[in-house]
Amino acid sequence: MSVTTFTEKFNTISDCLNHFDFEKVHQVMMYLDWKWHMVERGYKIPCLDDLKDVATRLASHVYDAVASGHDNYTVGTGGFEAFAERIKDTGEIVVELKFVLEMS
Repeated sequence: MSVTTFTEKFNTISDCLNHFDFEKVHQVMMYLDWKWHMVERGYKIPCLDDLKDVATRLASHVYDAVASGHDNYTVGTGGFEAFAERIKDTGEIVVELKFVLEMS
């Protein structure tokens, strides 16, 4: 297993988040009246900054899990699902982010 640097982690997560349409997620949440429980604010539809903060924390968590030895790792909350895996040929860690409306 290769050691990852802060810069590799930052770039990987930034690339993932920069290609994610947070505005679309926010529009869907407003349309569906999808609320999160916000500490000290009660139940509210999250603003864009809230969405980005949660997505960043999830992406960081899955990245760290793979960097520490997991082959892949998935975590989710509030509709978000973050996934990371290490590419065997290169040792690179990739992170994916989804917003899931329905699963069976």
